[in-house]
Amino acid sequence: MRPDSWSILEILEHLNLSSGHYVRRLEKIYAGNGKLKLTEQFVPGRWGEKFTQSMLPLPDGSVANPMRTIWFFKPKAAATKGINSLTGFEAMLETQLALLNAARTKGLDGTKVTSTLGPLFRFKPGDAFRFMIAHQQRHFLQLERALKVVSPQQ
Repeated sequence: MRPDSWSILEILEHLNLSSGHYVRRLEKIYAGNGKLKLTEQFVPGRWGEKFTQSMLPLPDGSVANPMRTIWFFKPKAAATKGINSLTGFEAMLETQLALLNAARTKGLDGTKVTSTLGPLFRFKPGDAFRFMIAHQQRHFLQLERALKVVSPQQ
């Protein structure tokens, strides 16, 4: 593992910070604090599509557009959080799944979500899900690489 590579807990804590941003905002929308529209087919917004596509790993598992992490999403305190990074990640994923299930009946269009890139970019709820999941896919590949370092037999 490279000296500047993140540990497994650091990767999870980064996902807690970045995905947590979307989950908290989507929770408010799906709890009734936002407008939602159920359509037959979701049509991504311009920025949601652009940023999701740039975030997605390629089919071969490589990352075409490596990006620098914004300072407030760097997992500085992950080492001190220990197992709480893992349990927090599990809880966040359970909430994300509940929100995705709610989206089936409430819709993916409606009140926009401010992106982690700042208020200049706002996503439809469906795009917020897509971007968050694409970002997670990228870091799941990073988790696989980190796990191979700590347990090379797998």
